[in-house]
Amino acid sequence: MVWQTEVDVRITAGSWTSCFVARRLGPVWRDRSIWRPVFIEAAAKLDIARRGTDIGIRNKRPDQHWLAARRTGTVEYAAFAISAEVRGFVALSQTEVQTPSAIWLRQHHAGEIVSTAGAPRLLADLAVAGVGKVVLPYFEEQDIESLQQVGPVIGALTHAEWLVRHHEARHDAPVRAALDVVAQVLADRNSMMSD
Repeated sequence: MVWQTEVDVRITAGSWTSCFVARRLGPVWRDRSIWRPVFIEAAAKLDIARRGTDIGIRNKRPDQHWLAARRTGTVEYAAFAISAEVRGFVALSQTEVQTPSAIWLRQHHAGEIVSTAGAPRLLADLAVAGVGKVVLPYFEEQDIESLQQVGPVIGALTHAEWLVRHHEARHDAPVRAALDVVAQVLADRNSMMSD
């Protein structure tokens, strides 16, 4: 049953983080909550300051004083494939917003790109099919079981992760509740990664 007092809370993050949080939301969010999750998958950052979104999961700490941030952990990337014998890489199409991992891949392995796709999830599917290697955040390893890490952690892509909101959202009960749930999902991920 949907309660009439539910408020949409917009959560934005990159593709992989959005998928990760969405897949794990069920056990920690209840349909009788005071908020309703609205996921906005976005490689480009939406404006939290102008309320383009309520919660952002970001790869750097915001420097605007009207935004509040909580560090959630560190995200590492590596190349993954179905086996170490796979050659070449699959890459995000150049017509799409280029993520840091897509930029890195083109800067370091442009001549090895064997296929492109318009969405990050399609890149993983191409890698599962054996078409090429894919650069993924390390936490995706647990959800795409047929892929294995085939290269070292890519230090240039390692970054802190931040849960960001407008500082006035601390007075907004639905946003506070959503922040707690998202923070729990990310904390659980970090504890799984360290085990």
